[in-house]
Amino acid sequence: MKWLCKFEESEKFWDVNQTWHTENPDFSWCFHNTILYWIPCFYLFACSPFYVLYLRRHGRGYIRLSLLSKAKTCLSALLAIICYTELFYTVWNMTHNIAEPPVLLISPLLVGATMLLATCLIQYERIRGVRSSALLLVFWIVTLICAVFQLRTKITVALSQAVEMNRLRYTLFMLYFLLVLFQCILSFFNDRPPFFTSVKNDTNPCPLSSASFLSKVTFSWFTEIMFRGYKQPLKSDDVWSLRKSDTAEDILLKFSKGIQRQWHKTKPLEVHTKFSNAKKENEIHVYQEDQNETEILLKNPSMQMNNQSLLKIIANSFGYHFLFSALLMVLYTAFLFISPQLMRLLLERLQNSSAPTWQSFVIAVLLLICPCFQSLFLHQHDYQCYVIGMRLRSAIVGSVYKKALVISNAGRKNSSAGEIVNLISTDVQKLMDLATCLNYIWSAPITIIFAMYFLWQIEETW
Repeated sequence: MKWLCKFEESEKFWDVNQTWHTENPDFSWCFHNTILYWIPCFYLFACSPFYVLYLRRHGRGYIRLSLLSKAKTCLSALLAIICYTELFYTVWNMTHNIAEPPVLLISPLLVGATMLLATCLIQYERIRGVRSSALLLVFWIVTLICAVFQLRTKITVALSQAVEMNRLRYTLFMLYFLLVLFQCILSFFNDRPPFFTSVKNDTNPCPLSSASFLSKVTFSWFTEIMFRGYKQPLKSDDVWSLRKSDTAEDILLKFSKGIQRQWHKTKPLEVHTKFSNAKKENEIHVYQEDQNETEILLKNPSMQMNNQSLLKIIANSFGYHFLFSALLMVLYTAFLFISPQLMRLLLERLQNSSAPTWQSFVIAVLLLICPCFQSLFLHQHDYQCYVIGMRLRSAIVGSVYKKALVISNAGRKNSSAGEIVNLISTDVQKLMDLATCLNYIWSAPITIIFAMYFLWQIEETW
């Protein structure tokens, strides 16, 4: 970092006395021009390949070039121009024998490339029918938060007049901050519906399909029917249609493909025989191709599908959704223990009269934000688990019912109608209940262990 920023021996990249143990906290100049610029860049470059691959496999149609898309594209292009203007200004200074640290070359180049990538992603999302981008929304929010710290420092330095500021760089940053702010605001809005989409046009579609990322996170798409039910009793016409991904037809189709793949892996050895009208009663002719009058006489029992095969099919069909719900549970558990630690820090700051006042205000704000994220992750986890349980129930019931329609007479002797009904009504319901409570099985012991550990720490301090 010393070579990158070319600071003096007395300066540091990270100084605790400058950022925490002071009445006027701030980051170092090198930290401002490296970390605060690079965090959003690394995030977007790391997530973009996976996001593009996802969009290639999950196209939703084509969105015509709208005013919102034009505004987003123009703002991103202007941000790239601002970054490269600062880069060319640094190069011009270096060619005129004005010493400039290498960070003033690397950071504008990296941020400019990131803005160009964001511009390409905006257009690619439009081509693939994405109306609201979660990836770019998080990117602009993180960029804005990092820019707020830089804005405070630049305003403080400009008011103090302790150091002569570069007017061009100051103006370029102010333009950069305003454009990032406008881009962040535009990212909250939805684009127009796509053309050539495979989604059916229902008379009363579910608003979740067209909801923005913020609406999905806060469940604001559900507000309309809540107020409608508050004013008058709901009727059957008021209930939304199911999304395509929640219909039994789509769920059973995907689940059946998983069954077929697993069946081919464990396909039993079959020997087909055909009895011909031979003169001798014991004469048997074996054929391989005729399927009309063949019977399976020999199967290897070890190759039959068992409980492990069913678990593999469920894992392949719903494994990614379970992993996402587990991640939400991990985040909820983490925020569950952050709040008590923040409360402990706040009490320590209130007891210590020499502690800076701003620290107590920061901790109080974090105490407000932390429960909000805790509630957000918990409710998103519960919603995801209920959706997984519903889809799992639909898949199992549909598979059992489909099998019951084509079961042979020999199979009917082994499985009565009561057993099939019991399997559909009772046993599948247990699987659905397990899907909604599965993450609590492993998170509850971890929560108890951490709670006992923190209590033990408190007892030691007493």
